[in-house]
Amino acid sequence: MAPRALHATVERIRIFGMDEKHLTRSSRWTSIDNYLVGLARDRRERDRRRPGPRSEPEAPLFSLSALPFLALLAGMAVLMVGIFAAAWPSPPPQPKPEVHAAAKEPGTAGKAWWQEAKKEMRER
Repeated sequence: MAPRALHATVERIRIFGMDEKHLTRSSRWTSIDNYLVGLARDRRERDRRRPGPRSEPEAPLFSLSALPFLALLAGMAVLMVGIFAAAWPSPPPQPKPEVHAAAKEPGTAGKAWWQEAKKEMRER
């Protein structure tokens, strides 16, 4: 087929549109014009099935996009600070100064031993 004839066939397909009832069984996919008719039909079906324009907003809402992320980030920061505070080592306890009692040497008595002994005797 010459380029002119091919152009004429494509124009005829665009203008009139052939479908399967115009094609015979034996010549169904044997010539280029039948092939182009099938391509045009597929394209029309695809265009008809394509969904319309989207109904989503131009920019996402702050309360649905960034706010939950920021709340999660703040909660994790609070949790991190709590874990750090709990894990921080405390200073060691200061030793208490020892109060030295009277020196306990054999044969010596401490101060006020006589009063303590009287109390013990009365309690018995």
